Amino acid sequence: MMKKVLILITILLYTIPLLTAKTVDQAGSQVLFGYVDSNAYLDFTLNQSIFPFDLLSPQVKPNMSNPLVFGLNIGSWSVISDADYFKVDISYTPLKNGSSEVDYILYFFTKGNHSFRQTIGANKTTTIDSDSIDKENNMYAIRNQNVYLALNMSNEEYEMLRSSNSSYNSGTYHSTITLTLTVGK
Repeated sequence: MMKKVLILITILLYTIPLLTAKTVDQAGSQVLFGYVDSNAYLDFTLNQSIFPFDLLSPQVKPNMSNPLVFGLNIGSWSVISDADYFKVDISYTPLKNGSSEVDYILYFFTKGNHSFRQTIGANKTTTIDSDSIDKENNMYAIRNQNVYLALNMSNEEYEMLRSSNSSYNSGTYHSTITLTLTVGK
């Protein structure tokens, strides 16, 4: 009987700290990806810390004389595939506030600082396909490359947007960007 009581007390002493344990910190969750056969992955991540952005900011101002990319870095994108052919269709609506609309251009970098694909404007589709991406180790990969946004208007239209007697509505403008990955022709 005494042995049973000692065993019971020992078990209680070991379990009491478990019942009162507190979580002090967590490392956060991570997503793992694996595949069987063909693999295709698309990710588009917006930099939430910059939204909403000022449409009158010099960062998004159109600059038709600059041959390099200009604009506001709005996020990053990745596409990875081992398929023989794939394409990413990029489409978006203009920035809207009631009846006011502001068109913009997106620059999707594909490799490094000088290789990018420019979209052709709102309500149109721009395609980036595997034919325009280098293949390494049997994989096509664009990993965490930048995406920039610039207004798609003339300098005169931009000055009209900035003027106090502008016909553009004041307030918050919104737009939807859609990326669609299709594997195969």
